[in-house]
Amino acid sequence: MYKAERQQELLSLLKQNKESGFLSVHRLAKLMHASESTIRRDLAELEGQNLVKRAYGGATTLEYLNQSIPLPMRQQTNREEKQAIARRAAALVKDGDVLFLDGSSTVLGVVPFLAGKRSLTVVTNSSSAAVQLGEMDIKVYCTGGLLTESSMAYVGRFAEEMVRGFHADLMLFSSAGISDAGEITDYSEEETSLRKVMISRARHRCFLCDNSKHGKVFCYTLCHLSQVDSMIADTPLPPPWLAMLNTSGGEDAHPGPAGSL
Repeated sequence: MYKAERQQELLSLLKQNKESGFLSVHRLAKLMHASESTIRRDLAELEGQNLVKRAYGGATTLEYLNQSIPLPMRQQTNREEKQAIARRAAALVKDGDVLFLDGSSTVLGVVPFLAGKRSLTVVTNSSSAAVQLGEMDIKVYCTGGLLTESSMAYVGRFAEEMVRGFHADLMLFSSAGISDAGEITDYSEEETSLRKVMISRARHRCFLCDNSKHGKVFCYTLCHLSQVDSMIADTPLPPPWLAMLNTSGGEDAHPGPAGSL
């Protein structure tokens, strides 16, 4: 098979996976009867043509980037930045806190850094976070509800009713993008709806956001930055964003590395 034909077949296979548009390199190699190194080279060229987006272990077509991106792929995107953000977010957690953790990959990265915290109560819609927290002997309530395949997170009316039964000291959350004007948005209607309930039931709301999300706008509006108490980022925040946080009464926000909050 010629390279052009093989790359066209790769695009076709990715698009046929209608749930997420994501396939691993190993799976693509088996389907294409080609070596994994060949598949990686083809995916690199396709990414250069803005036809796919690569992550560790696989790729997705760009038409899915405004839709539900698989959790494994999101976990591998900006890994080091997300880990640094997660470590700082965990430092906000105090012994005895009640936490809301959303189903984002960024917040999932916080979980390992909660080891050693005492008397925590965690409410989360992330099935992955719930399992890890349970293994750490942390008291965890998983919302239940409709499980999304791409995020492995629960959503819907049952999940939202579960969250309404709690008041949290701290909510850690992320989203797909934040506009220059400070509007926080996402591509998932259901996860956005659940996050709104968490926001309404949390005393302190902390937005975790790496630089890849800056200036991005997606379909569903979650909230405005002025409704957020603090923000943890991996790069310095623009002065207008800092002003928005300051006017929100974010007295618990504090400077971090590179002047971010």
